[in-house]
Formats: sequence, C-alpha cells, structure tokens
Amino acid sequence: MKKSKESEDHVFEIYDDDYAESLEFEESEILEEYNDIDFEDELNAEQLEIVNNLHGPMLIIAGAGSGKTRTIVYSVAKLLISGVKPSQIMLVTFTNKAAHEMIKRVEELLGKRPKGIWAGTFHSIANRFLRMYAKSLGLQPNFTIMDESDAKSLMKLAIDKINVKEIEERFPTSTIAKNILSYSINCNKSIKEVIQWKYNHFDSEPVILKLKELFQVYAKKKADDSLLDFDDLLVFWNRLLDEKNIAKLIAKRIKYVLVD
Repeated sequence: MKKSKESEDHVFEIYDDDYAESLEFEESEILEEYNDIDFEDELNAEQLEIVNNLHGPMLIIAGAGSGKTRTIVYSVAKLLISGVKPSQIMLVTFTNKAAHEMIKRVEELLGKRPKGIWAGTFHSIANRFLRMYAKSLGLQPNFTIMDESDAKSLMKLAIDKINVKEIEERFPTSTIAKNILSYSINCNKSIKEVIQWKYNHFDSEPVILKLKELFQVYAKKKADDSLLDFDDLLVFWNRLLDEKNIAKLIAKRIKYVLVD
C-alpha cells in the first residue's frame, strides 16, 4: 500500500527475518563472539549501574540527549556478551527511524548483527505475533494492514453507508471520525468522553449515536475484507497476551524487553 508522508513514522518493518514461525519450538542457536567492550570506561556511573543490574522491571527517566538510548544499546550488548540468546531479547521503539538507529548502534558496538533479536516498532512486533497466532483471535493470517490514508478512505466509505443527512447537526469528516475512534481506543475513553475532550462542537446525542453506528459499519467492513488498521494491531496484540497459554509461551522464550 502507498505510504503517505503523514503516516511515514507509523508504518513498520521488522529487522530480522530469522524468527521461527512459532514460539512453540525452541531452535538451537550458535554462540556468537562479539567485540570486547569496556563498559566501565565507556559509560558513566549511572549508566553502568543500570547495565550491571538488568533484572526485573526498570524505568529510566532522563532528559533528551542524556544517554538513554546509549544505555539501552549497551544493555543489549551486556546481555548478549553474558550469554543471553538474541531471540530472548525484544527491543522496541515507537518509530522506524528510531528502530533503525537502535539496531545499527547495537551492530556497530558488537561488531556484528545479533541474528534473531526481536527489534522494531510496537506495530511491527505486534504484526509478527498476530500473523503467528491469527487463528486464535479469529483473524486470517494473511490479513492486510491499512495505513492511515487507507483507513480514512474506508471510514469515508462507511460514512456514505450511514445516511448522515438524516440528522440536522454537522457530522465529522472521515479524518476527524477516525481520530475520535483512535482516541477512544488508545485512551480508553467513550466516544462521548472523547468528543467532550477534543471535539466539543460535535457534542450532541444524534451525532454521538451516528458515530457509534459509523464505527460498527467501519469494523464490519474491516472484518469482511480481513483488514486491520494501526490501532487494531495493538488492540489484538493486547488481546493475544490475555490468552494465558500464549502469554506463558512468549514469556518463556522472551526474557528481556527493552523499550526506547
């Protein structure tokens, strides 16, 4: 599908094609040799403390340019040099640009690309898991992912189906309607709460009822044509992790999750 400039940072890739098609079978991995790294010389005291204590949940709060990404890159290196398998590490970022930069820095530090590491955006990794376990969620494994432009076009088709002329009030455009739906999903708010928060000029009962009808039509169109938008990727991934057996399987195989 065509990539619009607006959605450029939200389309996604995954940076290693060596993952197993399922996590159920553990594949043997060759123990790699990496560059020698002098962590004490190359990190400051706070960064070194983090890198040397990579056990359990940890939140790093620091300003821009303070070395958060550097700390994560060295953390990945520390894990790999300590014998952790690349496939046991998940490295997640919010944009493709950040993901490219992160894995490039890891590769430069280690002297080679860590083969099998899970690295990419939230959406790319969600996509990978959903294709593995699509059937458990009632999805087709060959589902198509819509970019923002495609999603808005589908929303416009859905608007044409619901006869907005039967209400007197002005109705949101396809772009605004898609934004309202995204806010509702990502902020866990009702349609009415989102409208009162972001679009209070549409705060009327007829418009809200019509929006609910619209979103049902939009959802049905996606289901009928095996389409997912960006919000769906995260929603279905979250739903997948609520499946205890699958969640246990993922937790067994992926031991370290680092988010930048």
